[in-house]
Amino acid sequence: GVEEQRAQEERLRAQQQAESDGGEDEDSDVEKGMGRWICPFDERRSICPLSGEPLERVWSPLLNDWAFEDVVATEVDSAAPLRFHSAHRGGVQTLSETAAVFKKSCFFSSTPASRKEALRDCHSALTASASSAVP
Repeated sequence: GVEEQRAQEERLRAQQQAESDGGEDEDSDVEKGMGRWICPFDERRSICPLSGEPLERVWSPLLNDWAFEDVVATEVDSAAPLRFHSAHRGGVQTLSETAAVFKKSCFFSSTPASRKEALRDCHSALTASASSAVP
């Protein structure tokens, strides 16, 4: 219906904005496209909250550190992808405590509401797991 059409339009707008949001870093030693869909590695966020699949970890010459590849990192209350810039240029190199990381394909095929629900489910599962581990 109308709600599904709006959600689909929102997903398309988010993807178009992300893909047109500035150019890639022009570091000559970095492969083109490597900077857009990567984010710094964080072992606490190694599973996509939507699919439950592990995120792919690679060495990033752009960040000069381990990173997740083919992912979208966002702040919890935002649909705008975060960008991580070259270590050579003093760019942001870490995820905030409130950032979420999704597989790129999952992010662009989901609605903001479904992403929030998946994060709530993950939080609930972690809370339940932590409380059951306490003697």
